[in-house]
Amino acid sequence: LKALGDLSRRVDDLDGARAFYDRALPIFEQIGARLGAANTLKALGDLSRRVDDLDGARAFYDRALPIFEQIGDRLGAANTLKALGDLSLRVDDLDGAHKLYRDALHVYVTIQNRASAANCWRGLARVADAQGNGQAVDEFYCKALAIQRELTRQHPSYKRVLDAWEREHATLVAKHGVESACLSDVPPPDPAAEFARQIMALYQQGGAAAVRQALAEAGASAEDINGLIAQLETAAAQAPADSSAGAVSTLPAETVQTLCANTVAVRTAVPDKLDEWQAQLTSVRVDWLTQGADWELEVAFIEALLAVLRGESPVLAESNPYAGVVAQVVKAVAG
Repeated sequence: LKALGDLSRRVDDLDGARAFYDRALPIFEQIGARLGAANTLKALGDLSRRVDDLDGARAFYDRALPIFEQIGDRLGAANTLKALGDLSLRVDDLDGAHKLYRDALHVYVTIQNRASAANCWRGLARVADAQGNGQAVDEFYCKALAIQRELTRQHPSYKRVLDAWEREHATLVAKHGVESACLSDVPPPDPAAEFARQIMALYQQGGAAAVRQALAEAGASAEDINGLIAQLETAAAQAPADSSAGAVSTLPAETVQTLCANTVAVRTAVPDKLDEWQAQLTSVRVDWLTQGADWELEVAFIEALLAVLRGESPVLAESNPYAGVVAQVVKAVAG
């Protein structure tokens, strides 16, 4: 029921989502499944905030938070604190928002969730903006950008977020008339590193033959091509022999879980939602296709899920970091 609520919310059936969550919550509470109850309360809070029921959202978050804390789910607690911070900022409770972002940030740093920590620094910058404190805006946003730039260096798919944040940061510091301490911190591009990344991605997708063809067309000598392929083969042989050895998953785990859970749900429990979900995934695929080569693995992941929706056997390279979860989806659908 919780998964069905998530699916309904994703396809903008908010009334349906609320109905599923309302049915799931008492069941979790009756069987003593506190994590399920807390997650459902958090989802109800998110849903209430989305429809501008801010008092209802706060009530749900206030119920979810102590449960997460009691069962030791630090990520769930931090996510709820962050949501309460967003809510407080929205209603101009700036001191409350600052404290909640700080509390969430402490947890994210402790559990080494850098992406969420960056979001908290950005939240603190937005609080400072509302307070008219331009220096604090720059200080906090520079901390957020430092993390986001590092994430982007490791996972190029984060660049869209980085670009948006850099634009917002530049707008805010200009608004307050402050000289930023980090606008010049953007690292220069590293052509060698970018070339290595592209060649590794090509090798993971098409093997040595694809690399050989691309380099030959670029005018590389046979000696250089053979030497590079030997290095790639050595690196591949030394990599762990699991489904994630070939590349790094760049999508947040929660996103992957939602995409997979919803795909299973429409194939097994709510077939009447299949067309809606298929349209949603197709839209996601189109969006990711526009991002270029950096998103090839993610596009292949979505295409595999679309194949499952069509009742076909998905084709996904073992080196794709999402191959394992797609195999689980196929198994779940098969029963």
